[in-house]
Amino acid sequence: MSMTALRSLVRAPRPAARCLSFSATPRATPWFVDDEPVRRPRLEVAEDAPSVPDAAPAPLKALRQTLVQSPHLDRASVFVAQQGELQPEPAVAHPRERRHGARRRRGGNYSGETLYDDAGGLWDWIMLAQVKEGTENRGGIEAVVRDVRRTLSSMDPPIALPLNQKRGTYNGWAMIDAGSFAVHIMSKPIRDKFFGSALARLKH
Repeated sequence: MSMTALRSLVRAPRPAARCLSFSATPRATPWFVDDEPVRRPRLEVAEDAPSVPDAAPAPLKALRQTLVQSPHLDRASVFVAQQGELQPEPAVAHPRERRHGARRRRGGNYSGETLYDDAGGLWDWIMLAQVKEGTENRGGIEAVVRDVRRTLSSMDPPIALPLNQKRGTYNGWAMIDAGSFAVHIMSKPIRDKFFGSALARLKH
């Protein structure tokens, strides 16, 4: 190729560069963020627990403050009243604990946690607490019993409690003897059957 031909190629005008433009308006939010806010269902807030009478002993008030935060309990069921105001239904088979050294009677009730055979008239105050429905046979009652014993034992001075029973089930009802008051932890069917009438009278 001659020098003249090379010069003509160098001097030849280059094609104009094409500019690409987009008419779409840029997104205000990233592509992975939804334009419409996601509507999430509101979480159901548990009903506040009933108030505690002013005359209730301080350990019972402190225990109530602990139990209303338990994930195993229905907060609205944590109820505190004087013994005379919260009597169980007549002919109720109260929870009992076999005394040390005594032989267990075949078919006997062994679902409670008190050293006494009779649950009526021995305490000045009563606390009722119901576990959430469906958890009574899945460790709910046992978990609350541990919380109650740990809370009362760590007080200053600590509350003296009977020996903890080692049995794995409470048959829907456990009772802890705390000296001047008793704590009943139960399932909803047990609570409605034995304390439903008394609770209805107190609420009206």
